[in-house]
Amino acid sequence: MRFKSGVGVCFVLAFGVSGCNGGGGSDSASSNSRIANDAVYGANIFEAQQYMVKKSDYILHYVYDQDLSCFGVNRFDILAENGNTISARNPDGEVSDIQIEAGGNAVSSTYQGVTFSFQRVAKTEGQITPLCGNPQAQGSVTVVLTLQDLPPIIPRGMDHVFEWRVVFDVDGSNDVSAGDVEFAVSSDRGPETTAETSTITDIGAVLWVYLEGTQTNNTFSTSVGDIDLAVDGNLITMSAPKSLFKGLETINTMTQFNAEANYRGTLGYHADFVPAENIFTSVQDTGDVSDDLNDMEGSAIFVDFTHVSVVVD
Repeated sequence: MRFKSGVGVCFVLAFGVSGCNGGGGSDSASSNSRIANDAVYGANIFEAQQYMVKKSDYILHYVYDQDLSCFGVNRFDILAENGNTISARNPDGEVSDIQIEAGGNAVSSTYQGVTFSFQRVAKTEGQITPLCGNPQAQGSVTVVLTLQDLPPIIPRGMDHVFEWRVVFDVDGSNDVSAGDVEFAVSSDRGPETTAETSTITDIGAVLWVYLEGTQTNNTFSTSVGDIDLAVDGNLITMSAPKSLFKGLETINTMTQFNAEANYRGTLGYHADFVPAENIFTSVQDTGDVSDDLNDMEGSAIFVDFTHVSVVVD
C-alpha cells in the first residue's frame, strides 16, 4: 500500500493507476511534445487534489490525503523517453506509458474508458504544501522487538487477536498526541484472512500516525502505509523509510517510545509494556532498552519483552 487519498477510492495517476488492484494501462495523445523538468501539472480527481512534477529521471506524484491534511508523494522512475511518450515504473514495479498533449500544457490518462486530464499550473513544486512525506529523505527508522519466545505459527480469527507495536513520542509531549507515529503488527488491523493459522509475517506491519480527534486522549490514528516486517526466531523487526512520513525524519535514538505486546482472545488477556502501560521511556539512548523477564500480565511468554532496540540511519 502506498500513500492514499483520503477519499477511500482508487486514484488515477498521469501515468497509470495507483491505489487499485490491476495496475495501469497505456495512455493516448496525438502530437509530439515534451514535459519540461520541474513543470507542475494539477488535477482534482475523486475530490482529491493531485499534482505531477517531472524531474530528469523520475516523476513525483502528489495526492492530498484528507485524513492527514497534507500531500503524500510517490516516486515513479522514468525508464525511457521517446518523443511524446514517457515510460515510467511505479512503486509497485508496474511499467506504464504516458503521452503528452500538444504544447506540453496537459497530460491525459485513460482508464476503463474514462479520461483524466492534468493541466499545467502556475505553481512551483515548493508551493505544494504541506507535505506528509519527503521523497528525497534518506535513511530509515527500524525497531527490533525481542520477545521471550515467539511461536512460528499463530492461531487467527476473531477469537485470537495479536499485537506488537511501538509508539514514538515525536513531539516530546510525554503523551500520545497528534503527529506521534506507531509501528504496528496487529492481526485485527491486518489483511482479512479465512485461514485458521498463519505466521506473524503474514499479518504484515503498518505505520500509523496519530491525529487530533475525539477518541481516547483526544487522538485517533490513520494508516500511512505498509512497512517492512521480518521475523527471525524471537525477533520482530519493523522498518520504515524516512521518506514515507515527515515525522520519521525527526526520530533519533533520543526520541522516547512506548512498546506494547498483547494477546486478546479465548486464551485470556496477556500483555507486556516497555517501560509500562501508557508511559514513555525516559532514557538517554533508545538503541537498546532492556525489560525484565516474566513481568507481563498473564502467562503468555510470546508477549514478554526482553529488549526493544531502535536503529536510525
